[in-house]
Amino acid sequence: MSEAIPRSAGAVALTVVLVLCAGCSGDEKPPRKPSSSPSSRASAPSPPRSSASSSSSPSAPSTTATAPEDTARATAQLTENWETLFSPDRSVKEKVAAVEDGQTQALMIEAFAHDEGAERLRSRVEGTSYDSATEAEFTYTLMRGGEVVKSSEEGSAVRQDGTWKVSLETMCALTEFGNDVPRSAECD
Repeated sequence: MSEAIPRSAGAVALTVVLVLCAGCSGDEKPPRKPSSSPSSRASAPSPPRSSASSSSSPSAPSTTATAPEDTARATAQLTENWETLFSPDRSVKEKVAAVEDGQTQALMIEAFAHDEGAERLRSRVEGTSYDSATEAEFTYTLMRGGEVVKSSEEGSAVRQDGTWKVSLETMCALTEFGNDVPRSAECD
């Protein structure tokens, strides 16, 4: 019987340890240390949002846990580059810089910039949302001669080389609004 006592004492001790460890289910995480790396800031949970917007600005960005840290700055840059495509005061070089892979798509962008139908287009960004720290969706209104051509259209943007640019996919879609804008082979 003397052997049984140590075994049962060991079993009791093991049971106590298991019961105590059961409270450590892994749901509690140790406090996070503040980090200055962009990826850790981008993955921090965002505060809950209500479905009703209290902002009077139609282009107030919606954010996700993976949105850029500074969505206001990202939205301003995205909007500026979008408007660059439609501004008669901006150079072709600036328009090329505003589009994803613009250097390789320069001929299409230049044709869009000089096309009689496309050069009369104007547009404004209505709202933005971020799918990740490098991808965004936005809605826009497209006008020609003061008349709405398309309303609440969806476009996309990407962060390339540290800059928010109009996606190639969206640039390709814009070519249909010109009179004779050849599409890049990468559009298909």
